[in-house]
Amino acid sequence: MPYLSEYLRKKRAQIFLEFVQHLRQQPQTAYLDFLIGTKEGRHRIKLWINLLIGSLDGGQQALFNDQKKIGYTRAIQGYSFSQTSIYYPIMENVLHDLLVRIPCRYKTSFFDDCLRLMQSNLQSYNIISNSYMHTREEIIAEKVFYLEELSAFTQEIISTQDFEMIIDILLKKVHRLMEIESCYFILSLNNVNTTAHGYPPGQPAKNILEIMEKSCNKNTILFKNGTGCLMKNITKSREKKLVVVPIQLRGQTYGVIALAGKKPFVFTSKELELLNQFLYIAAIALDNALMFREIEQSHRQLRFLAEKMINLQEEERKQIASDIHDSLAQQLAGIGFKVEYCKEHLNNAENLSNQLNVLTSMVNNAIIQSREMISTLRPVLIDTIGLVAAVKRLIDNFSTETGIFVETNLPVKIGLPSSVSICVYRVLQEALSNIYKHSSATSSKVVLKKRKRVLLLTISDNGKGFDISSGLSPMVSQNKLGLIFMKERIEAVNGQFNIHSGLSKGCRIEISVPIEQGGICAP
Repeated sequence: MPYLSEYLRKKRAQIFLEFVQHLRQQPQTAYLDFLIGTKEGRHRIKLWINLLIGSLDGGQQALFNDQKKIGYTRAIQGYSFSQTSIYYPIMENVLHDLLVRIPCRYKTSFFDDCLRLMQSNLQSYNIISNSYMHTREEIIAEKVFYLEELSAFTQEIISTQDFEMIIDILLKKVHRLMEIESCYFILSLNNVNTTAHGYPPGQPAKNILEIMEKSCNKNTILFKNGTGCLMKNITKSREKKLVVVPIQLRGQTYGVIALAGKKPFVFTSKELELLNQFLYIAAIALDNALMFREIEQSHRQLRFLAEKMINLQEEERKQIASDIHDSLAQQLAGIGFKVEYCKEHLNNAENLSNQLNVLTSMVNNAIIQSREMISTLRPVLIDTIGLVAAVKRLIDNFSTETGIFVETNLPVKIGLPSSVSICVYRVLQEALSNIYKHSSATSSKVVLKKRKRVLLLTISDNGKGFDISSGLSPMVSQNKLGLIFMKERIEAVNGQFNIHSGLSKGCRIEISVPIEQGGICAP
């Protein structure tokens, strides 16, 4: 007696073609495009047809297990039940049309099998329906759980501005949620990487550390699959032995986290999306902590500078008083005595003339000394001959006194507000002083020019340089205030101050100051 399963296996190609033809008449959906538009989708249809036919030969459980699994998979992939469920009645129609065309002599023997086939198709529909429902419930419960975890993590991590504590909270949370063996973190501030942190406490292996640094430097997510092959595409392997993800916010990289295990662990786009949510919150916390630290450093720096400025003002006043006492005051006292002496010799014309000549010399010396003192307090040359001439004289005097050659590139004339001219002059004066005192340079270069409506001043030397990687803040605690004062002066006139240096690399200071309307610069 012939069996229906044998008959249907001979008609599998026809069933497939008629089923696809019916699908093409349905409204277009994402799942429909997948089924008939991809090799995987067409393979899925053929597999379903084979399982459905196999259910007549005792393979019902294999069919039902497959339907339960596919319901879970499609729900996870985001396809709606309405998109996937319509294919069961379509298949029923295709099979019905085929069965009614069976020769009459076989219909009686195939009747029970036909009934079982339709029941298997209907049962498949019920199974996938239940699978969808349970999976959706699991997805909702899972999302609620992760939202609660994310909320708790946010509350915990924003309560601190300590980098170490933020990293510790992040590592513990990721370690627990991802159920991994180890996780590591490298903090990166100002393009400088710190020592790796680990949870459980420990340092990553050298090969993991190298991949973390590569990921951080290139801002690239990297993976190692179960065989240890390094890759960038997360979809190439479901299981991973290493996942390395940089932490970024507004284009700035704050570090990199690594998830590692001796045994492969499941890590797909779903896990990456979850991890990125926690990393985003961590990046905000790190950004706030960095801002808080910079504000604290600025406050400490301002307090220190204010105190130092007061002390410097007192020292300057003390020095000015001493200079006046040692020079101008003594000159004036001498002039006074000489005037009294001249009064006593009014009747002696020759002696009086000699004393008046001496008195004139003393007055001239007093005038010169007073001018020198005034020039120290404010460079008069700027008001009389202009900034460029004053800069030339300053550089000439510097080269003469120190023996350091200074190459110059200066315009003929620059018209600037008095406050800007004084600022630029004082900064150059301080920079040249630093070159002489600290750089051990044999030559330097000063460039002053205008570009559009910006005044540019560059001072460079071939000296020993210094480490600038930590910025200028550490110099405050070291009582090295020259560069700090220069920066404050430039910023006071809305300018920008940049410094480039390194050990044995010399030093280059770049200053830009906006020129107000009306400033003139002649080439």
